[in-house]
This record gives sequence, structure tokens and C-alpha cells, in this order.
Amino acid sequence: MLAELYAGCASKAPDNAGALFAELRGDTAARCDALVDAGLLTDGSYEEEGAQAAQLLNDAGFLQESNKILVGYSGIDLFQSLLATYGNSYTRSSAVDNLCNISMAHVVS
Repeated sequence: MLAELYAGCASKAPDNAGALFAELRGDTAARCDALVDAGLLTDGSYEEEGAQAAQLLNDAGFLQESNKILVGYSGIDLFQSLLATYGNSYTRSSAVDNLCNISMAHVVS
């Protein structure tokens, strides 16, 4: 899912500064670094890489007005939970099948 791939880094774009929940799980710089290392973004400052990621989302059809929502969804792992639940639902798989190496569980601390 394209949003899962790029939205975390897109939180670094100046236009997305202050988006709710964008960095709820911590700094998203590692996502930008991973995208650069994979050759999916051009190396630059984190703000430039974030702008590239946001532009790729917009080029794929996501509305610019929804960018702050997308980066917030990334911050709460919404896309990963959708991948896990939709994948299991549509293939009628069990959670233990670990489709696409993604699974979810409740953790009691």
C-alpha cells in the first residue's frame, strides 16, 4: 500500500508540520532514511525528502488536502492494521498465517 510506504516520511514535509499523531510513535526520520536507501527517494534534508514523499502520494491520487490526515494515520499505524485485517478477511486466512509478514496482537503490559 503506497500510503503505508510514504506517509511516515511525508510527515517531515513543511506543509505537514504539526499534523496530529504524525510522530506519535517517535521520529519518522528512519522511514525517510530507509526510502532513500531503497532508492525510492532522492537524498536531501528530511524536509526535502518529506516533500518528495508527499508529492509521490499526491501523484498517486491522494489529495493534497488529505496529506495531514495521511501522516496522522501513519502515526497510529492505521495502514498496517488495514493491511492485516483486509488481507486476512479477503483471503479467509487466519491471523497465524501471517500474510505479507504482517500480524497484530493485543499486548498486556
